[in-house]
Amino acid sequence: MRCDDSVARIAAVGEQIFRRSRGYAPEPISLPFEAPMPLLACGGHLKNTFCLAKGNQAFVSHHIGDLENLGTLTSFREGIEHFKRLFDVYPQAVAYDLHPEYLATKYALDPSLHSGQALDVPILIGVQRHHAHIASVLAEHRLEGPVIGVAADGTGYGTDGIALDEQAILVRAGVRGACGILGLDPLTIANEGKLLAIVAAEATDAALQAMRDHPLGREAAIIGEVRSEPVSMVFLRTDIGGTRVLDMLVGDPLPRIC
Repeated sequence: MRCDDSVARIAAVGEQIFRRSRGYAPEPISLPFEAPMPLLACGGHLKNTFCLAKGNQAFVSHHIGDLENLGTLTSFREGIEHFKRLFDVYPQAVAYDLHPEYLATKYALDPSLHSGQALDVPILIGVQRHHAHIASVLAEHRLEGPVIGVAADGTGYGTDGIALDEQAILVRAGVRGACGILGLDPLTIANEGKLLAIVAAEATDAALQAMRDHPLGREAAIIGEVRSEPVSMVFLRTDIGGTRVLDMLVGDPLPRIC
């Protein structure tokens, strides 16, 4: 079984692991609770790892990598089958990212990609990406109960809808012109260093003023609103009065900022 090198460092608080792989995986992680049933968590699209859970143990895989080609997908599938046999864990439930175009999600939702018992009709559990990040930190530090979590991460497939106003989104003339020449959509170009805040309606004015009071936020603006429907879709009200869907990015067009 192929296994990438681990990456860690020693800090004031002790060992900090950035990539848990060779030398650490597949040593099980003890959980402070019992899993209700054997479980497979398929992980994300980038920097993928998967996890099998049974009883009070979680078996986190070695580093798989970005699931963007047949080679890494094959390694992902073979790793799951190897762990199932090695630890005698045959999942009755499968957790996956909500993004329908991620290969790990396609694996979870397509029974033809599975082999072995108890995966023909699994219990499927869709998990929002940022919720998963915060839940993993709670598990790592053995915390329980309601929390307010901050996920300093890129975009994630959500559970609600968003409507944006094209006229309210600041795109400088030079950027718009270059995109027109190159055939690019300025809304899908990486913008590292930008803050997008979603706040309660009653806090809108205060949040906007707080941003504009900062030297880097003087051009802050309200660019849209969150809606309950349609779920997991972003609509753009265009400059010419129409409406279009902002397509999800996957593969090569996906900015490497997350």
